[in-house]
Amino acid sequence: MNDDIRSDILLKHNLIRSQLAHGYFKSLPSGSNIYSLQWSCELEGFAQRYAEFLSDICKLSRKQEIHLPFEIGQNIFKTRTKGNHTTEQWFDEALHFWTNGARESGSVAQILYGKTLLMGCGIHKCPGTEVVIVCQYWPKAIPGLLYEPSSSCETNDYCDAYNRSSCQSKMSLCKIPDSFAFPYPLRAIQFQTTKTDARITDAIYSKDGANSSKASEKIIEKFEKQSKNPNSIGAHLTYIFTVYWNCELEREAQMEVENCVMPSSGAQHKYYRTTIFNFEFDNLTTFLEQKTDRAIRNWWGNPMDNDNINIAQYEATDIGCGIAICVDENLQMVLDIVCRYWPTSDPNQLYSYAISCAQDEDCSSLPNSYCDTDLEICVEDK
Repeated sequence: MNDDIRSDILLKHNLIRSQLAHGYFKSLPSGSNIYSLQWSCELEGFAQRYAEFLSDICKLSRKQEIHLPFEIGQNIFKTRTKGNHTTEQWFDEALHFWTNGARESGSVAQILYGKTLLMGCGIHKCPGTEVVIVCQYWPKAIPGLLYEPSSSCETNDYCDAYNRSSCQSKMSLCKIPDSFAFPYPLRAIQFQTTKTDARITDAIYSKDGANSSKASEKIIEKFEKQSKNPNSIGAHLTYIFTVYWNCELEREAQMEVENCVMPSSGAQHKYYRTTIFNFEFDNLTTFLEQKTDRAIRNWWGNPMDNDNINIAQYEATDIGCGIAICVDENLQMVLDIVCRYWPTSDPNQLYSYAISCAQDEDCSSLPNSYCDTDLEICVEDK
């Protein structure tokens, strides 16, 4: 493997991270404190040794046979040889598999983890017709936020995960100082061969658009649809208010969800976690919509779940939700969703509204409200 191949592998990893920072993967928020990866010859050596070990038995295993004084993340790919494939093509195929085709999301988590700084890869051919590729990353992804959802970096002030970091404004990735002290024996190297700025810019902006601005509208639409489901708890209440999106509740929910931990049993919000399988960059919007829909059905679709907060959902007039991509204890990517409501229900007055809505007069119990005859629910006139 020569420096051109190393540079190409590194660039393609950093382009994915740059697109993540810019928010060009639909439905994933833009991010700050996402660091540019650098190449480590030491990690390349470890990866090469492990690829050779795996190719001897030609059987994939994530067990680390090489003793290291620090923990590393690791991605492994095995495929059959295909004619005159070049080394670059093998690595392209591996990267596509890790970010689109893998059943588990631990592979893409290693590539997207914001605080990772170094990478190195190795490749070796099995005795038969298969090729094994190994890439290793330091530091490895750990449980918690996958990256910090925020505006992508524009100035050095955005980059504070490591001391004296700077912002690479073109790619919106953070960079550690040249004097950064890596754990022995790791080091970062610089390549003499670099890709053109045009290629970098084109690749960064090749994705369509940024995050959907209609996420809140879709959540409210699903909320109201579920409230009318005859199998949901909402169908057993005689009076339900239309809900409006509240940005303050959204901020509170976002702060809560970024903790990436399950809340206590008495928490006054709804929480949902799902492991991300079959991660596909090209189909993220549909993927996250499906997960959000499943969360809503999980919360609101069980008529036997009559806890106070479920009732509160149907008496609330304001809602705000937060979504975070986290790493769980198994180092898999997970989607966490938190929704907050206002007002919350008084357990002694859960059914205080008992008049069905057919006309404005039916909404007299809610000040400044009217009846939406299409939805057959009261609407607060804000």
